[in-house]
Amino acid sequence: MVRSCRVWNVRVVKGITACIFSMALWAQEEASVLQTLGPRELIAQGQQAFQARSYAEAAHFFGLFLDDYGEAEEVAELKTLLEPMIAVCFIQSQRFEEALPWVETVLARTDLHPKLADELGYWLGVIHLAREDWVQAQHAFGRYWANEANNEAKRFEALLQFGQLYLVQGFPEDAAEFFAAQRSVWSTAQPEVMGRAGVLEIAAHMEAENWQKAYTVAFALHDQAEREPEQISQWIMLQQQTLQLGQHWFEEGDWEQAIVCLRAVRPQEQVLDQQRSWMQRYEKELEEYQGSRDFQALMTQRKMRLQRMRAEVVRFEQQPEFDLAVRLRLAQSYLQSGRDMQGAILLERAFRAAEPGSLVDAAVPSLLQTWSRLGWHDRVIELAEVFKRTRSVEAEVMPLVMFVHADTLRQSDRLEEAQIAYEELVEAFPDAATADQSMFMQGFIYLLLDDQEGARFQFAQLLKQYPETALADEVDYWTGMADYFAGDYGTAREHFRGYPERWPQGGYGREAQFRVATATFSLGEYEQAIPLLVEFSDQGDADELTAEALVLLGDALIGQGKVEEALQSYQRVAISNERFFEEAYFKRVKVMRLSDRTDEMRALLQGFVENFSASSRLPEAVYWLGWIDQEAGDIAAARDRYWRVIREFANDADRTTLVSLLSALPKLYPTDAERDLLRSELQTGIREAFDRDETHAAIRYGWGLAQLKGGSKTQAGQLELAGMIRAVSPRYHEPEIAMDVIRSVVALQNVATAEKLVRELRRWHPRTVYRGELHFLLGELERDQGQLTEARGHFEKSARFSLAPVDVARAELALAQLLAERDPETAIAKITTVLETPKLSAPIKVAGLMELGRIHESIGRYRQATAFYERVYVSYGGFLEETTEAYWRRGQLLEKLQVGELALQVYQEAIARSDLAGLPFYPDILKRSMALKGGSE
Repeated sequence: MVRSCRVWNVRVVKGITACIFSMALWAQEEASVLQTLGPRELIAQGQQAFQARSYAEAAHFFGLFLDDYGEAEEVAELKTLLEPMIAVCFIQSQRFEEALPWVETVLARTDLHPKLADELGYWLGVIHLAREDWVQAQHAFGRYWANEANNEAKRFEALLQFGQLYLVQGFPEDAAEFFAAQRSVWSTAQPEVMGRAGVLEIAAHMEAENWQKAYTVAFALHDQAEREPEQISQWIMLQQQTLQLGQHWFEEGDWEQAIVCLRAVRPQEQVLDQQRSWMQRYEKELEEYQGSRDFQALMTQRKMRLQRMRAEVVRFEQQPEFDLAVRLRLAQSYLQSGRDMQGAILLERAFRAAEPGSLVDAAVPSLLQTWSRLGWHDRVIELAEVFKRTRSVEAEVMPLVMFVHADTLRQSDRLEEAQIAYEELVEAFPDAATADQSMFMQGFIYLLLDDQEGARFQFAQLLKQYPETALADEVDYWTGMADYFAGDYGTAREHFRGYPERWPQGGYGREAQFRVATATFSLGEYEQAIPLLVEFSDQGDADELTAEALVLLGDALIGQGKVEEALQSYQRVAISNERFFEEAYFKRVKVMRLSDRTDEMRALLQGFVENFSASSRLPEAVYWLGWIDQEAGDIAAARDRYWRVIREFANDADRTTLVSLLSALPKLYPTDAERDLLRSELQTGIREAFDRDETHAAIRYGWGLAQLKGGSKTQAGQLELAGMIRAVSPRYHEPEIAMDVIRSVVALQNVATAEKLVRELRRWHPRTVYRGELHFLLGELERDQGQLTEARGHFEKSARFSLAPVDVARAELALAQLLAERDPETAIAKITTVLETPKLSAPIKVAGLMELGRIHESIGRYRQATAFYERVYVSYGGFLEETTEAYWRRGQLLEKLQVGELALQVYQEAIARSDLAGLPFYPDILKRSMALKGGSE
């Protein structure tokens, strides 16, 4: 700081030398008498040079005169006239070393003209400044200030220089104290000088590390600038100092103080406007006082200051990102102080306004991470895509931006898009710090998408491409999880058993132990699973894994008939693990129900209602209490119990089990009159919910009304549910409601809407119990669009994740139908297996038999095909369309086998059934029957 002050003062000295011209005007008055004294030639030459402003030449001639004649008594008076002129010449020539003795000699005289004494007195200080005689300069300026006869404006400038010399000498505390003491002097006489003195005082405090005092002075100047902006001439310097203060507080971690300072820094263009305004003011004054002898010194000072201002403006204009830098630092201060929203808003504004490659680019990852932390995922994705589109791929932060983009897509459950984004990162930046993690996340997303084969392949590729990755143990663990999720529990168990040996210091040792136990449980080996689960749950960790292990232990004990031990295991689940605590609690309720311990069941449920009223499963507890009421024959009590909870929590989105009460209501209104009453209650609920703008409640009441009409299984229920399409969102509403709406939309053949809702339900509820059905619907949609590979994948997942055997069979049948053309034998075997499924529904049996007939027909096995077609119309004649087609196809095949009489019998049997008239294939049957009859005759 001291060095910078010295440089600034040297510039001041050089600028102020221009003031000497004003002294020349006074000296010329004294020189007019020289024409009559002394050797004319020397004097004439000197005077001529002086008037021509050739000051070095003038000093030379005047010096020669004094060297030759200066000691003569006759020229004593002339000597007193020449000495000021020689002083002026040396000053004007900036030969300060030579000027100093002449100035001191002249100032020692008592008869010196006051105005010349004023000028030379001020310049004595300037000369000492130029010579870096700081103490002498300070004394000179002090004496100048002390003489009240001197020019007032210059006196205040001298006082300013006096204080600044404390800074130059390395005494910032003294400088600050001096400026503070003189504040009242400047404030009334020279407020503009006070502003400049304030800037110097701020510099002194900062150099002395008295940051709080610097802060106080700075904001006093900012307040003055608000009230009287014309009194602040150093706008650029003040803003830069305020920015420096903000930077100091930022580095100190005082975010609030930093925010105050940074917010006070004005926009660059506004600062430049204010600074240029002062420059115009100086320029105007220079025009007004040009040529005036009385104001030459003051105006020359203005020129010097104007020159300095111009240089500051040029330098300031060469900082095109000044505003951006301030805004970024302010945003970072907001973020560090925990005010994420303000920080993110500032950063985003800066990013959207900045040119590519600016300072803000480096802050974009912080911006994205902040919005992500706030849960504004759509904004993160949009901003990241803007960055990727508008910035060069060579941008330093591009890999990190791409990673945050991909990760946010994953968090938003846009899994397919996230996978593509991770892949793009790895391809573009294979050496990026996040490349291996991106490959890992690709594999993890395969798991989330139920593509275990894809996950295993991706994990293997990761280890191949990045053999030294720090994620190797995680890859190992999740490779085992791929087998686990695929239901290959035996392979998974062996994999997890080997994990501790492969990774003694791995991060998933406890999880691997847990998976060994749960895989054993999933294999139905309860006797072997129980000690494993006991060992794991007894380790003392009250974490979520322990809670789940205790629930599974209870289930295994139930499987072994050890009911009381199971109840003890359920009771051990810690209340802190809310999910599994509630799961265990309701398993205890189930045990009581199945063992007819109704009183204990009621006590458990009432305890849950009283102690866990905030739980999302409260309606479920009330449902079972109502069930107990019904078992006791008290339907009115059940109704009252259900309606109280429904009305209280109908619009509470977190009470997700409320649908269980709504679906149970129709059973409590058995007669037609009572159902009319229920219908009226539900319609009133819908109307009042809309009046209160309670959309969630309206949807739930509407779903309840649809259940009363048969739900998605009846046309009336389908129409009711289809009317909710625009209001229902799988993201916000229960999967049960969304699934019913989807079924209805599918039944009504609104394909586009069905596909949209199916994909949304999968996105927001990837583990829903309906995922098998959702995959089946997606498979049908893909198949109908000709996307057979994608359809096959969905049907395979439907078969894997469907809970009911009937649904598994339906998916397997759909897979077989896709295989029929490419691999008919495999398709036949698969369908045959499906038809052996116990309790298979009639529609699936009919579809399977028809498909077997078609496949055998397609490969020329006509006789076998006829048998399957015959089974359809003999055993399942109630399926009219399939029956009509089966009659037709069997008849056609019999004709090909040249047994026309038997074919005719088949056709006539079909014609005899009046319920088939008007259906597809019936007209063809009539024609062939008539043709065969005519032929026989």
